[in-house]
Amino acid sequence: MNHRGLLDVVLRRIRAREAVAGTEVMEALAAGPLQERAAANIQIAQAYLDAGRNDDALHCVERAWLLGFRTNALTRFLAHNLAAAGRQRDALDRLREAALLCARSNDVAGVCETAIHFHTLASSINLPIHDSILTELVMTTLKSSRPELHRARSGPLRIGYVFWGEEQENNVLPPVLIETARNHDRERFEPVFFSYHQEDTLLRVNKTFPLWLSRIRAMGAGFIGNDARSSAYESALSLSRKIVAQEIDVLVPLGQMGLSFLVAGLRPAPLIVGLDLGNPHVYSSPALDHIISPSMHRHTMEQLCDATQVRGVYTAHSEVPPPPLSRAAIGAGPDEIVVMTSGSAEKFLDTGFLRTLGEVAAECPNVRLYLVGPRPESPAGDFFRRNFPDEVGARIVLAGYREDFASFIRASDIYVDTYPVGGGYAMYEVLSAGIPAVTFSQKLAGLFNKLEHYSPAAVFCTGTGMVVPGDDVSNIKQRILELVADPGMRRRLGARGPGNVQAMLDTRAFTAEVERVILDLAAARPAA
Repeated sequence: MNHRGLLDVVLRRIRAREAVAGTEVMEALAAGPLQERAAANIQIAQAYLDAGRNDDALHCVERAWLLGFRTNALTRFLAHNLAAAGRQRDALDRLREAALLCARSNDVAGVCETAIHFHTLASSINLPIHDSILTELVMTTLKSSRPELHRARSGPLRIGYVFWGEEQENNVLPPVLIETARNHDRERFEPVFFSYHQEDTLLRVNKTFPLWLSRIRAMGAGFIGNDARSSAYESALSLSRKIVAQEIDVLVPLGQMGLSFLVAGLRPAPLIVGLDLGNPHVYSSPALDHIISPSMHRHTMEQLCDATQVRGVYTAHSEVPPPPLSRAAIGAGPDEIVVMTSGSAEKFLDTGFLRTLGEVAAECPNVRLYLVGPRPESPAGDFFRRNFPDEVGARIVLAGYREDFASFIRASDIYVDTYPVGGGYAMYEVLSAGIPAVTFSQKLAGLFNKLEHYSPAAVFCTGTGMVVPGDDVSNIKQRILELVADPGMRRRLGARGPGNVQAMLDTRAFTAEVERVILDLAAARPAA
């Protein structure tokens, strides 16, 4: 049988889920020039995928890549499957190579798409998203696409705020941004809001967005959504052109991950100043001229551009605090003590932290533990199933993402900050609700690394006795056990929370500091 016939037989048997020896596969792949062998690997990889044999498919794709079959699409496919197989660093290497391939062929859209894949993957495994090689490649590639800036008007500085997370009903950042803009001195600042999403999409997917939009319009500010585009590059270019058309003097994006990073790289305004309201690696990038970093976050030396540190700010999810869910609604018994922690799934990768939480549940039969964010099938769920008996696992609930987060979290008796990446704004919801919280002290030295211990809320837990040294995850168990055993301590420490965060509710003072920094930066910038 000739080579082509042998390959067809192997493909058919793999798809039929018949046993195929490795020697038969290798014989089907051995003949012909490199390009044909690479193509045959891709065909067999697809057959393995059709048969549900993902590991074998990955091996074939890797062989095709090594044989020189390195299209951008294939490399991204390889990176995705390497990550799924636990080989995340290999996946990041393949994405760098995919971006280089795109740049060599002048595929600007391909470079941008690959960068977004890199950001998403790096963030999911707690690595800095702004790789120096890829960042420089994106910035260089985007230079030729930058729109021409013009300003034909006079008057107040027109400041363009670019939303982050406005498609999510429970995201606290849009209200913070809206309040910041509402407090502006309108003789000096004219705010305009931008979104990466279409307005009708936001109105459809987020039932809170109409309220946010009404607040924007009530202050006399504009809101401009994006147009639907087929690629990340086209979407970023579309929004950049809208920003230029509004003659924005100072662009203030929140995040610097994905599309936000691309828009900053396109330079649609003379001055681009980030507003850091979260982990620095997501909110800072070399594409920014400067970043304003509230003092509740890590030290400004960790930013990827020049930074000015200002006071922290916080806006509650709603004007009236949502009522807590009942014990029955969350599945807890009337006499059980609810210990809760929350965050995105990436915040539950540290096995020492997970083991500590599981040991609390194992030692305290009256404790029901809730992890809000990760789902039962997540790595955290697998860890608990492998390491704790079923009778303990029955009291460990992985609740996944909750639309009613603000109410759900208020059903807890004790809240535990995540480790090593702090829980962020969830901590302020907890403290405002009078729930005793255990957190970790900040580690302010060294360049940013998400794997270092980070808890932006630690300073606001001072005086509660519940701040654990940032390098000692084992101590958290003792703190939780103390709170479980002493209801009086829970009441006393919980009562201190609202006062600790009260200073952060002063959005006028925060806006004044933001204005001061922006005016100083604008005055120091040379005239175009």
